Amino acid sequence: MKNRRSLFCAFVTFLCLTLSKKSYPQGEPFSTIQLVPSLTFSFPYEITYGPNDSLWVTERVGKRVVVVSPVNGGRRTVLNLAATVYQTGGQDGLMGLAIHPNFGKGTSEDFVYLAYTYDADPSAGVLRRTKITRYTYTLGTTCVLNPASATDLIAGLQGSVDHNSGRLKIGPDNKLYYTIGDQGNNQFGNMCNLIRALDLPTTAEVGAADYTKYQGKILRMNLDGTIPSDNPLIDPDGAGPQSAARSHIYSYGHRNPQGIVFAPDGKLYADEHGPKTDDEINLVQAGKNYGWPRIAGYQDDMAYIYGEWASSSVSCGTLTYSDYVIPASVPQYSESAYTHPDFTPPLKTIYTVPNGYNFQDPACTGNYFICWPTTGPSSLDIYTKGAGGIPGWANSLLVTSLKRGSVLRYKLSADGFTIPGSEIEYWNTNNRFRDIAISPAGNEFYVITDNSGATSGPSSGFTTVLDNPGTILKFTYQGILLSLQDNSIWPQRVTDIVRIGPNPTDGLLTIHTKREYRKPITAQLYNLAGVLLREQKSTRDDFSMDISAYAAGVYILKILTAYDQEVQVEKIIRR
Repeated sequence: MKNRRSLFCAFVTFLCLTLSKKSYPQGEPFSTIQLVPSLTFSFPYEITYGPNDSLWVTERVGKRVVVVSPVNGGRRTVLNLAATVYQTGGQDGLMGLAIHPNFGKGTSEDFVYLAYTYDADPSAGVLRRTKITRYTYTLGTTCVLNPASATDLIAGLQGSVDHNSGRLKIGPDNKLYYTIGDQGNNQFGNMCNLIRALDLPTTAEVGAADYTKYQGKILRMNLDGTIPSDNPLIDPDGAGPQSAARSHIYSYGHRNPQGIVFAPDGKLYADEHGPKTDDEINLVQAGKNYGWPRIAGYQDDMAYIYGEWASSSVSCGTLTYSDYVIPASVPQYSESAYTHPDFTPPLKTIYTVPNGYNFQDPACTGNYFICWPTTGPSSLDIYTKGAGGIPGWANSLLVTSLKRGSVLRYKLSADGFTIPGSEIEYWNTNNRFRDIAISPAGNEFYVITDNSGATSGPSSGFTTVLDNPGTILKFTYQGILLSLQDNSIWPQRVTDIVRIGPNPTDGLLTIHTKREYRKPITAQLYNLAGVLLREQKSTRDDFSMDISAYAAGVYILKILTAYDQEVQVEKIIRR
């Protein structure tokens, strides 16, 4: 069923480098290895778990697509775009990748979609633009993305050295979604360029393929690049439905959304960078406005004023940009001054600070998380595995952090409309985490790391010594995995093997087993680190176990027959 030879062809096998084995929050044990040597990749940008158990990696600066074995790190280049991609800055180059859902299924749709910046007018000097191109994968003896198969779906999108975003995802509706940032306008070297995140195109502009106002948006398109007939009609000038235009735009008012992911029920989530605070996690809905640049995070007038440098009464080109002081000549707007019927606040900010926060505190020199309390959310994934998955992780968003070298886990509410609690941080390292992929089994996580840099910005900030630059880190869960649904109060399965309850419990568990099971039945209670805490045997089908002596938390209960046959593994919540 899995033809690895046809996909990987001739991989080079080498010894994986072991880093550590460590327990993480709530006693969750993970092992860690570096899957390939440091600097194997030149600023990897995307990692996707693909068909035939393979990892697909794009290199933003290296301009290659590389397929990697998640087992031994063997790898081969399947496409080199050195002659096609134009890259000179800290956030341009070869970016997002998406794989057609029918890839490898014999439908002649072995397609891979790529987003990258290019020189749209070489004869007149560089005109940096972005395009999305489809390539066809050839099996057999070549095992490559065929350069001759390149088909541009959309070209002429804005491109910049900053805030391109550049994530691609194919949704459950079989549409292609793409994040395009605000191009880093209104800051640093782009300070005199207007942010167009709230600007919307007219029907005439869409018809003329004028994509100038596509900045700061999430786009949705058919798999051939055309505009879906059910894309939202969005009114560009407030004149009413008669002036509304249907375009590739799905949502707008975004700053730098570098992560998008779909939940199993079709909900679309995105994370994006804030300015000096207020990174966001958003539930993205068709036609909605997410506020940037008039609003950062919640509309709370907390530690943010929008200064529109390009509209300065004194020529913007004569000013010196500052992140801290806005000149009197620059128009300034508070968050509360903005009103729009479609404004949609984020599910969560990372993090909101009060007015008066000292972003220049000398005590935090060199600690850019404290000075600027953002994490640099660089990608987003969702953990969906209940049965067979990590206890407590089902329905969690995973956010990679550039500034903290870690992954932040946010548990969604049951309906997916809120994030009720705080994050739990995993795998904190001295690295910049760029993107994450999850194995289908739900117990292995693959994280790519930047080659250098400490902060965001068009130059990627200053260079520091990173622990594992330009590589893939593999984190494997070593604890007991759930064999049953994650959130059941009284678990009952199709096979009706064993029933255990109440769960959650205040201390006393009742266990019902089948009459034909060979006695005695053994019940074993473990903590999440896999340590056996208690063992109890019974010659009855129904019996009780008292766990009231143990602290509140999550435990694992295993049920075995007299033949040591494991018939049930259950997550138990002790209240």
